[in-house]
Amino acid sequence: NNEMYLFLFAYATLAALFSAQCADSASGNVILHIGPHKTGSTAIQSALVQDEYRGSLFDDKYIQLFERGDINKLGFEMKNVLRKCLKGKCMKEVKQQIKRAKNHDLNLIISSEQFDYYRPIKELKNFFMDFNSIQILVVYRRFFEWIVSWYAQCKRTRWGEWSSRGRDKGNIDSDFVTFVTSKGVRAWYNDQRYSINAYNNYKDHFNISWVNMHEDNGDVLENFFCNGVLNATNTCKLKRERNIQPGVKNISPKIEPYDEIAMAAMDGGLIDPTNITRNDARIAIQQYQEKNLMLTANDLPKICLPEGTLKELLNVSLEAEREFSPSFFQSLQGEEGLRNKFEAMRANSKFCAVDTIRVLEDPGWRHFFLKETVNDSVVLETKPKPVSPSTSPTIVPPTPHPVAPLTSPPIEVGETNIRLIFAFVIGCIVCILVAISIGLRTYDTCSARGRGPKQTIDDVELAPIILRTQYR
Repeated sequence: NNEMYLFLFAYATLAALFSAQCADSASGNVILHIGPHKTGSTAIQSALVQDEYRGSLFDDKYIQLFERGDINKLGFEMKNVLRKCLKGKCMKEVKQQIKRAKNHDLNLIISSEQFDYYRPIKELKNFFMDFNSIQILVVYRRFFEWIVSWYAQCKRTRWGEWSSRGRDKGNIDSDFVTFVTSKGVRAWYNDQRYSINAYNNYKDHFNISWVNMHEDNGDVLENFFCNGVLNATNTCKLKRERNIQPGVKNISPKIEPYDEIAMAAMDGGLIDPTNITRNDARIAIQQYQEKNLMLTANDLPKICLPEGTLKELLNVSLEAEREFSPSFFQSLQGEEGLRNKFEAMRANSKFCAVDTIRVLEDPGWRHFFLKETVNDSVVLETKPKPVSPSTSPTIVPPTPHPVAPLTSPPIEVGETNIRLIFAFVIGCIVCILVAISIGLRTYDTCSARGRGPKQTIDDVELAPIILRTQYR
C-alpha cells in the first residue's frame, strides 16, 4: 500500500508539473494597440522603445514583438513586420521574441495605428493561437479634435507635389472647409480611420478596451500605461513619478494656411509650378506674411464652417463620448470639458480656412506673386498660363501702386539726419588726427636740423651722471 501511495504521489506531482508547463506556454497575452491615426500613437511607440520604459515594461512582463527601426515610422514598420509573419515569412528575431514570450511567461505588446484599416482578423487569431488571449486597445479622441488633426496630416502627405485634382471635391489638397463639407460631418465620423469605426470593426472578434486620451489632463502616455488592461504597475508608477516624455511626437504642423494660398495661386495662374516647387512657394509666402508684412497666419482673412455644420460637429462629438465613455462623460472633464474645448477651438479659428479669394484679390499680394523676389533665390514671377476665355477667368494685371519692397524698410527722415551728423563728426575727428600726425613729424624733422641728433631715452637718463663726473 505504501508503494502504491508513493507511486500515486509521484504521478500526481509529475502531472501537476507538466500541466503547469503547458499552462505557461499559453499563459502570455497579446496586446494589440491599433491607434487609430492622430490619437498619440507616435508618442506611445516612441516611449515603448525608450530604455527607461523598456526596463519597467519588462518588470511588468511585457516585451515588444519588434524593437528596432526608424523611430519616426515605428507604426508602419510594425505592421509590415507582423504582416510578413501572418504570411509565414517571419523574421528570425521576431520568431525569437515570440519564443521568448512563451518560454518566460511574457506578454507581447504590438503598437501600430496602421491596424485601424488593415484588419487581418482571422490571420491574427491563427498566428497567436498559442497565447492566452488577444486584447485590442483603441485610443479615444474627441471627433472635432481628430478631424482637424487628420486634415493637417493628410495635407502633409502631399506637400511635395502640385496637384489640382479634386480640390473642389474635398480631397486632401482642399482647404479645411471644403474638406469637411464636401463629404459631410457624419460621413467623416464613420470614416475607417476614426476611433469609433476602428472599435466597431474589432469588437465582435476580440476583447477590446478604450484608452481615453482626455483623462488625467490629456496625458495619453499615462492613460496608456496606467490602463487596467495592461496592469503595468511599474511603468505606470515610472510615468507618474518621473514623467519621462517620449522622444518623438507626430504633432501636426501649423503652416497649412500658406499652403492653401500657394495652391490657390497656382490654380489662378499666379504661380507656374514648373518654375518653383510647392514647398519653396509655401516658404516664400510665409516669409512675406511674417517677415515683410510683420503679420501672422491668424491675420489672414478666413472663411469658416457654416453654423449648421459646426452645430452638427459638436452634436456628433457629444453623441460619441456619451455612448462610448458614459462615466467619463458624466464627470467634470466630460461633457463640460468637451463643450469648453470646442468653443476654445472655435474662438481660435480652428474650424476655418484661409479666404484665398480675398488674399489673391489684394493688390499687395498680387504684386508679390507677379513681381517680387524672396531672399534673392525664390522667384515667384511666372509665365501666364494659356487659358481658354470660355472656361477660365482672365487675370487682370495689377495697377501700379506703391508697394513696400521685400528688403528692409525705408529709413525715416529723422534717422537719416542722425546718420549724416554722425558721419560728419567722425570725418572731422579723422582729419584732426591726420593734421596732428603731420605736425608732429614736421616738428621732429626741424628739431633734428637745429639741435643735432635727437636724444634717446638712454641719453636723458645718463645726462646727470655725466654732468656730476665733469663737475668733480
